[in-house]
Amino acid sequence: MSEILEPYNSESNSESGAENGPQVQPKRYRGGGTLWEFLRSLTSFQDARQFLLDQHQLKLRTSHTTSTGVKMYYNYKDSRKCGARVYLHLLDDEGTVNLYKAEGSHHHEPKTTGICAGKL
Repeated sequence: MSEILEPYNSESNSESGAENGPQVQPKRYRGGGTLWEFLRSLTSFQDARQFLLDQHQLKLRTSHTTSTGVKMYYNYKDSRKCGARVYLHLLDDEGTVNLYKAEGSHHHEPKTTGICAGKL
């Protein structure tokens, strides 16, 4: 019941060509599908921070510096996978802060047990 294998021939026409070669998967970009909607422009970072504190549900996920300023991304505390998100764009030139929200909707259930239960 042993099978005899033929020696490999790299010049064989049946195995050469792009159709039989390794398939290259396209690179997937994270977060590329999020559509952001401009909400308002605020005069200072303190005003933007107060807006976020009034929401009671947001926490900082990440931030990074761009050529136009700093972008700070916030998720809702109940779920990182919630489609509703917010980000602040702190502009270097003007000192103003632009507030954006994701066009996704909330798709999580509020916590009913644990330390954060009932604080919403």
